[in-house]
Amino acid sequence: MRQANPPSSTTLPRWVTPAAVAVVLLGVAMRVWTPSAMWLDEALTVNIAKLPLAKLPGALRHDGAPPLYYGLLHVWMRVFGTSDFAARALSSVLAVGSLPLVWLVGRRLAGPRAANLTLLLVAVSPFAVRYATEARMYTLVIFLVLLGILAFERALDDLRRPGPLVAVGVLAGLLVLTHYWALFLTVAAAAAMLARRAWPIVIAIAVGTVVFFLPWAPVFLYQSQHTGTPWAAAPGLREVFSAVVNFAGGNNDAGVFLGLLFLAFALVAVYGRPAHSGAIELAWPGDRAATPLASVTFGALFVGVAASVVARSGFAPRYASVVLAPFLVVVALGLTKLPSLRTQIVATAACIALSLVGAVHAATMQRTQARVVAKALRAHVQPGDLVVDCPDQLGPSLNRELGNTVTQIAYPGIGPVDRIDWVDYAKRNKAADPGQFARDVLARADGHRIFLVWAPSYRTFGDDCHTLLVDLRAVRGTGTYLVRRKPKRYYEGMNLVALPAVPTAPATAKS
Repeated sequence: MRQANPPSSTTLPRWVTPAAVAVVLLGVAMRVWTPSAMWLDEALTVNIAKLPLAKLPGALRHDGAPPLYYGLLHVWMRVFGTSDFAARALSSVLAVGSLPLVWLVGRRLAGPRAANLTLLLVAVSPFAVRYATEARMYTLVIFLVLLGILAFERALDDLRRPGPLVAVGVLAGLLVLTHYWALFLTVAAAAAMLARRAWPIVIAIAVGTVVFFLPWAPVFLYQSQHTGTPWAAAPGLREVFSAVVNFAGGNNDAGVFLGLLFLAFALVAVYGRPAHSGAIELAWPGDRAATPLASVTFGALFVGVAASVVARSGFAPRYASVVLAPFLVVVALGLTKLPSLRTQIVATAACIALSLVGAVHAATMQRTQARVVAKALRAHVQPGDLVVDCPDQLGPSLNRELGNTVTQIAYPGIGPVDRIDWVDYAKRNKAADPGQFARDVLARADGHRIFLVWAPSYRTFGDDCHTLLVDLRAVRGTGTYLVRRKPKRYYEGMNLVALPAVPTAPATAKS
């Protein structure tokens, strides 16, 4: 991985520099605030991280994640508090701190122009903006990967120097304790170093991974046997393209088109050559700067997806955060190979404009309807009334908004409502009985109203939540919809149905 030959260039138009600065500042601004309440994953993360450090391993056995981010967030919240803004600020700080690292990585790998283009692409990356505004580990992953690339490059300068090799090993170990998909990145990176016979780096990766991960291995083995991803379908190799589309803003017209552009520029970065006509032609072998980086990037993606297929575990595009930064460096290198400065400016502007569509949506999207439901509950719930969540995955975000101001339980009734026990989750849900749960709820709420918060289409639940609603209505009457689920507006939508304290004649539900 070395700098590419700088392209022929002319003087940039005067407006380009202030426009680029404005783009980067806008990217920084979008990383520091979002209007949304915390959805399931964030609320779960915060609730686990609030536990004493000694209890984190036990809690994470039932969650399925490695510990590093949770430990950091625990310390962070002890200092800055547990509000939405405070808890998310750790991700925001890491995201803003990643921007100068992105520029350094781009310059080291592909030269100054590619460094500037990479900075612009990452600044307005919809994926990077989304996870900069969530209390999740993905921004920490990106930050550590960038440090890891810089450590790799320092180690390649002189394989006899111990300092960079130690840094490579430490960062590899920290990454696998942040997200398990980093294991696939370390495999791809080690394979690339094997091809170059850079044995000291291979050894550093192996030793660092083993030393850091071995103490955590018993928890990981338990998680791999009992937690998994019951909320997601088993993936196929198409998920590699899905990851790129999510880097570009998601499965919408702008995101798909930008994803295709990204793949095209990545192809140009690796195989593009200037032609005599002033155009670009594809040629073999690949570019000496782009090929190793692209090999590690797509190698990690393919290995990760293939492992998920074999293990029949679920896949979420956010797992690909381990390769976001190197992928965008490759895309930026492809932009620098376009035949003229004017073409480069137009293509970059198009990528930025399409990215901004997704980035603005990522920063402003409402991730949960919990705040709306909580407001309605506070206006209607009286002492003794019972709030029921179905499925239990609605509980953590709603509980974060309500606190302990109401009595709240969740179907199928395993564990506290502010956490989810993912151990053997699908098996437990299959064995759950919504009819019996309805009878238990009716007995517990005798003489008081029932407020059912529910949503359909959650994996492993089938029609259980609708069945629960029907069974409760059979005794309490139709009730009233206080909130209707709006899936187009809220990522995590919720219905709220108020059922009266005593049986009533069926009434028409409010819309």
